Amino acid sequence: MGIKLIISIGNPGKEYERSYHNAGHIALRILKEKVGSTVPLLASSEFMNRSGSFVGREARQKGVKAQQILILHDDSDLPLGTAKLDFNRGAGGHNGVADIIATLQTQEFYRLRIGVRKKTWFWSRRKKAGEFVLKQMPKKDEEMLRDSIESNIEKITRLLSQSNSPQTNTFHQDSL
Repeated sequence: MGIKLIISIGNPGKEYERSYHNAGHIALRILKEKVGSTVPLLASSEFMNRSGSFVGREARQKGVKAQQILILHDDSDLPLGTAKLDFNRGAGGHNGVADIIATLQTQEFYRLRIGVRKKTWFWSRRKKAGEFVLKQMPKKDEEMLRDSIESNIEKITRLLSQSNSPQTNTFHQDSL
């Protein structure tokens, strides 16, 4: 079946451009810069929690099944500098993903979950996602996120070229 559509989700507007919540949009820009693609690479124009309408509309217009979609998004349960590829997984508390699942009426799609939680936030009082995901990333964190995505571009492109069956992999930036 293979991946036929890649969509990043986040929030529109300049004020959110460098926020942790827009890790998916940052990843999409890196993919466009580094490899381009033979499939559409789209950034949702909807706010994160209403991502389902954009994803559903694009899938219908392009005749793409849910199983052929890769969603790029932030994940506050993963450490900054890591990314995990999943298929057929629940929303895990992520409102944007929950909206996509509700709209598509299935969770059978690929997700690249991009870690945005600093390691120090795991060991101290656990911050709620709402306390930091809309904040602007310091340059150091943005570079760490970019390095993580760039170091895994080959694995992502491999998924695009050989994704005939659902699979999951964890991609880690070893230097963290």
